[in-house]
Amino acid sequence: KLRQIFGADAALYLDVKDYGSKYMVLSSETRVTAEAKLVDLKTGKQIWNGVATASSSEQQSNSNGILGALVQAAIEQIASTVSDKGHDIAGITSVRLLSAGTPRGVLYGPRSLQYGKDGL
Repeated sequence: KLRQIFGADAALYLDVKDYGSKYMVLSSETRVTAEAKLVDLKTGKQIWNGVATASSSEQQSNSNGILGALVQAAIEQIASTVSDKGHDIAGITSVRLLSAGTPRGVLYGPRSLQYGKDGL
């Protein structure tokens, strides 16, 4: 139907596997995981698939001792409650998943100068 209606050659299907914040005693984490598959609408065959994850804990460090870790965890939990970090983390996930030339990212298309140079 998509091919008939829009004249599209392919469709990208996204499945969000994990989205949200988890709170632990000494930390909190916002994590987004997405799976994608690119399907040829003419044949129905899968052209590409990939998975990407991003987490707010990638940038955190716990070198402040136990009291510092407790204070930092409380501040992070309050900040996560007030503002949804999910949008920012989802943006990082989508860049990792849908940028050509990244590990497990989408392949270069036929209009790219890099097309066919990735060994696939």
